[in-house]
Amino acid sequence: MRRTHKELRSSEWVLILGAGPVGLELAGETEGEWPHKHVTLVAPADELLPGFAPEMVADLRTQLDALGVEIRIATTLRATPPTEPGRSGAFTVTTTDGAKIVADIWFQAHGATTNSAYLADGKLTELTLQGCVPVTELLTVAGRDGVHDNVYAVGDITDVAEAKMAGYAMQHAEIVVRNITAQLNGEAPSATYQPLRTR
Repeated sequence: MRRTHKELRSSEWVLILGAGPVGLELAGETEGEWPHKHVTLVAPADELLPGFAPEMVADLRTQLDALGVEIRIATTLRATPPTEPGRSGAFTVTTTDGAKIVADIWFQAHGATTNSAYLADGKLTELTLQGCVPVTELLTVAGRDGVHDNVYAVGDITDVAEAKMAGYAMQHAEIVVRNITAQLNGEAPSATYQPLRTR
């Protein structure tokens, strides 16, 4: 992290690939800390944060515009930048819509993978195609042979259909604590988790 911070501090033209929550936060934090830098976000989606409330997205867009962040959506790069992510070194890339982007550092803010390889043997449960753990609304793990009543999962590893964000993981944890507490008191767990509808 210190090396990356040093590389970013010495760079003037920053390219961020991905305009989800992570990419947008990185862009805002970079411009907030170093207003003189030129930050460009590139993402293939037709809109920012699809699925989130339109008024929230509009407000976020206004904030990023005020910071001077250039947002290029509905496009991607024709080729990966020639330098390693997070390492400074001047380069020029071309987007699929023909625009040239000059940068001297870039970050990949998309394509996260779930850290669930330790469950790949299938003894507890069969992972989804995305490597997530199937859970019930109680956040108990759904295994091949039924639900594991005393095994819970929270956070990014779950197959809950929502953005993978720390705030949601904390809400998962609250549900699990309530359910474990009920079990310790000899009661049936009853706290359920319902993903927030963003539209």
